[in-house]
Amino acid sequence: MPTRRTIFAGAAALSLGGLLLFGKADNALRALGVSPAPEVRDSDVRLVSNALADNNELLGLATALGATAAAALLSEQIVELGGKPAKASGKAAGTSPDKLATLIAATAAKRQADAARATSGELAQVLASMSAGLSQLATVEGTK
Repeated sequence: MPTRRTIFAGAAALSLGGLLLFGKADNALRALGVSPAPEVRDSDVRLVSNALADNNELLGLATALGATAAAALLSEQIVELGGKPAKASGKAAGTSPDKLATLIAATAAKRQADAARATSGELAQVLASMSAGLSQLATVEGTK
């Protein structure tokens, strides 16, 4: 017959295994007053890198075209993602304000798809918010 100690140790091991299996270990640690270090997924890092690259490209075009509202929003999004806005290249050959609006709308669709793929809930919210802002910007730029 198993002893009480064996039963308690088995129950504790099963509970810990269940917490780890279902991803609730962080919640259990927080309940005990411990602040777990967040795990950053490589896939989420790639999503942020892609968003920064896309926004910097759009920023260069917007700056070259003199689209100050677009440049301001894109710069703010870049800074909020932890990046540095790139200096304008001055090259907007073949890009019209309508083309810029189309590119911004395409980038908004990318951020929406990225939000659905993000592992982190917080990053998903940020990317969805970026998508909404870019969608509005595309509408504004397209009506000029």
